[in-house]
Amino acid sequence: MIELVKRRIGDLHQLNKIHSTVIVDVYKPKVEGLEQIEQNRRVTALDCILSKVPLDKSEVGYQEPEPKEERVQHP
Repeated sequence: MIELVKRRIGDLHQLNKIHSTVIVDVYKPKVEGLEQIEQNRRVTALDCILSKVPLDKSEVGYQEPEPKEERVQHP
């Protein structure tokens, strides 16, 4: 999706950052007397910033802008 936006708009600086977080799911039993269960899961996410204004080129994940892709229209 990001690449489509970059091609259609063009001249966009891009900065990508990957991060993860731990989410704790807690399951409470429906039956009385049983213990609740906790399950940890790591979720990874990608943040992508697109900007017409120049971004910090020294950042890891920086991509130079590319010109707008010309779309050929068929009759």
